[in-house]
Amino acid sequence: MNIKHTRVLIVCVAVIACVFVYYAFVDQKQIDNDIRIGGAFGLSGNCAEWGEGEKMAAQMAVDEINASGGVLGKQVRMIIEDTQCENKTTVNAVMKLIHADNVVAIIGPTWGDAYQGASAVFNQTKTVGISPDTAMEALELENQPIDYIFSTYAPQRKEIDALQTHAARMGIKTVASVWDQDSYSTMMTRLFKDAAVNHGMQVVEEHEMPTGNQDFRTTIAKIKNKNPDAIFISFLAAHTKASFLKQAKDLGLQSRILSAADIQDESVLKSFGALMDGVIYTYPIATSGQKTFKEAYYAKYTTEPQGPSAVNAYDAVRILVAALASGAEGGEDLRNTLLRTRIKGAFIEDLGFNEKHQVGGGTFEVKTIRDGAFVSLQ
Repeated sequence: MNIKHTRVLIVCVAVIACVFVYYAFVDQKQIDNDIRIGGAFGLSGNCAEWGEGEKMAAQMAVDEINASGGVLGKQVRMIIEDTQCENKTTVNAVMKLIHADNVVAIIGPTWGDAYQGASAVFNQTKTVGISPDTAMEALELENQPIDYIFSTYAPQRKEIDALQTHAARMGIKTVASVWDQDSYSTMMTRLFKDAAVNHGMQVVEEHEMPTGNQDFRTTIAKIKNKNPDAIFISFLAAHTKASFLKQAKDLGLQSRILSAADIQDESVLKSFGALMDGVIYTYPIATSGQKTFKEAYYAKYTTEPQGPSAVNAYDAVRILVAALASGAEGGEDLRNTLLRTRIKGAFIEDLGFNEKHQVGGGTFEVKTIRDGAFVSLQ
């Protein structure tokens, strides 16, 4: 190699070294000046109707906090990963946020009760995860440890109670249940059965289906022979709900259909609105704080909040930041601080976590689907 080429090579190496040093310095400076939190949201797949709204609401909370001066003199930076609404990719998203992005805590994952693989990661790494929509009862049913897992979604027992109270007023006495083997669906169906007697109802037929099953004709025929007053359904995927409702209509099933908040899915309504007419379900009720949240959300994004858990993602960021602002640095310290932290929430005014890492309070309204629209019955 001649002297000229050697000099060029030395200069190139020096430039590259300077670039690496510069970016290493900038990156370290960025880390030092930021508080990094993760956002593990379902932005594609079965739970995208919920995850997209959660992402936007969480980002709105971060932007508001930063505009008000940040936390302890630092800005909050949210690094977002798409969980793709699958267990393996949820685990991958959470692992990446913890080990590659070095986040102090994570908002999410979307549907953490269904994609429980993330729970083990949180507990093993002692990383706090605050999900906007996880049913802690489902983790309890699966005997999952909840040391580092929290949820800002209202307890599901309250949702079932609201639904059954309304059903009893309608004179519903006998109910059939159809659900798939997803942990959330199993939990909701078990809660429904356990509470039915308290509302003067009896579950007369029970049908557990493989997750992803699309053929309900035999099951519907059996239920039709029993002729119950209503059928409680709970399925993981939106298209599964649509398949059941279509086949029920085709087979002339007259029983009322009861469901929960996950039935309120705009994508399903657009494609299968006529099939959904008459379904009765529960939905988190709008409070005065949520009204303010919705107005701010619309002002920022010029659209209504998407999914029932957007407001819970907003509150999840705010209560996490409140705990960090008190000096908690992560891990066990942050977990313990969260259990002592209370804020004025948008979903629940006096927002804090109990010993089961759930929020206290929260109410549900009863709604139906009529003429292609979601309509409140209260």
